[in-house]
Amino acid sequence: MQAALKFLEPCHYFKLGDKYYHVVARDFFVYDYTFSTVAAGGESAKVTIDSLEPEKGEVYVFTIGVYQRGVSIEVYQPPATGRFGAKSYVATIDHELSPAEDPNQSIVLVTAFGKSIALKANNSLEVSIAPKIRVMGWKYKVEEVSDPAKLRELEAKFKEGKLPELQVRYG
Repeated sequence: MQAALKFLEPCHYFKLGDKYYHVVARDFFVYDYTFSTVAAGGESAKVTIDSLEPEKGEVYVFTIGVYQRGVSIEVYQPPATGRFGAKSYVATIDHELSPAEDPNQSIVLVTAFGKSIALKANNSLEVSIAPKIRVMGWKYKVEEVSDPAKLRELEAKFKEGKLPELQVRYG
């Protein structure tokens, strides 16, 4: 799993939005989170998990797996100003799509610079349950590139398709 989600190495560069960044360090993480108990057929409130909220100068690239069958997790993008009624819903993940024991590596979420996602658990079981998820991925420490010569070099590489781009959409 670590190799599959490892998009960037220290010393790599990438584009995010209209800026370029340099990766200075990375750490693999695994985080298990248990929601409050959800009644049979019910849903939890939306929660934002502090551990998935990167600090300034950090980018998280991760996937989510669900422990229990009969539970689905709705993923919502961070609040944004100027959304003008656009829904913040992004995806629904369940045990069949992405089990916690082996989270689906094709489901990749990115959070950056103090913006996190919100999650809501839905329980389709006939009993109350405390839904549990596993989050795993990489925390990258990054620095914005400001040197004009380096920026020109990176822009040329990006136009040639030789530089990765991370996309984070907030609305």
